[in-house]
Amino acid sequence: MILVASAIASLISRLLTHPIDTVKTRLQVMEERSSFWSVLKDLVQKESFFALYQGIGITLLFSVPGLCVYLGIYELLSDFFVSNGFERQSLVSSSISAAVAELLSGLFWTPMEIIKSRQQMEDRNEMRHLLIDGEEETMGKTTFDHIKFIWKHEGFLGFFSGYWLSIAVFLPYSVVYFICYENIKIFADSVNWSSNSQSLIVCDAAVSAAVAGLVSNVCDVIKTQWQVQIHLQEDHTSWYQLISDNGLSVFLKGADARVLWAIPSAVLNFSIFEALKHYEMY
Repeated sequence: MILVASAIASLISRLLTHPIDTVKTRLQVMEERSSFWSVLKDLVQKESFFALYQGIGITLLFSVPGLCVYLGIYELLSDFFVSNGFERQSLVSSSISAAVAELLSGLFWTPMEIIKSRQQMEDRNEMRHLLIDGEEETMGKTTFDHIKFIWKHEGFLGFFSGYWLSIAVFLPYSVVYFICYENIKIFADSVNWSSNSQSLIVCDAAVSAAVAGLVSNVCDVIKTQWQVQIHLQEDHTSWYQLISDNGLSVFLKGADARVLWAIPSAVLNFSIFEALKHYEMY
């Protein structure tokens, strides 16, 4: 039932939050400063509403197994720690369970993020022409076009470019998220707020996602630029180059969009997951 709950939660949350993720990606890669609403308006007016859903195909394809592995491993390890005398909400249980879950699910998230991010950066009204080994090549816009391009020019490992950068983003996100999530449940119990209450799950997920999203945005900026720049035929930009050129505020690029994406995504994922999980118990 955990796998079914994870799959349903993943599909619904990704469909509803993908437009926010597209805006976030563009904000983090753009050289000029802009606001969430400005980028959203430009995308819809200049390219069409459907530009917000570029990359949705690969996202749905990989997010289902990714979230199934992520939540499945977290639940499995949490139960293991509880059976060995640890509190489910303990720092050891939450941190290790979240870390291992992220490392394994990253094998799905990384290729998804690479293809999705590149599609999200494509202008629907223009064809991109790349100069490769002295020959001009037209870059297609479909998911399959991007898969073929990566396989041809970067090989199998190209789908896992920036894996450790992705882990550097989502590992702290997962650890911070679950430490907040489990400890808010402890607080709720202390004030007689049922841990199975849907209102608690929604509030818990929202607060945990907001904190984790802000904490991990620093690495997310670097990760997104790394995965997109190779596609744009630009040199990789290191973190110290980013600071030197733009100041420390560069790491807040897209932070508002990241939090706007993280909150509804986490609320939908965990409210649906917890509801279906408890339905199985009854």
